[in-house]
Amino acid sequence: MIQRNDIGYRIGQSHPRGSRYSDAVVEQARCLHEQGKGYGTIAAMLRVPKSTAQGWIIFQRRNQYSV
Repeated sequence: MIQRNDIGYRIGQSHPRGSRYSDAVVEQARCLHEQGKGYGTIAAMLRVPKSTAQGWIIFQRRNQYSV
């Protein structure tokens, strides 16, 4: 299924340029942060750069939802 935002653009892992990490990994990072884990710990657990994990968590990256 292709995910699209409210104006019809593809988003997340269904974007045509592709994404390195799946939507499930992004959601897992956000859940771990809600459980009290820090950015560095989450990054190490998911094997991603710390800045990437932080970007997901503060909704700087992957901040759109499908409609």
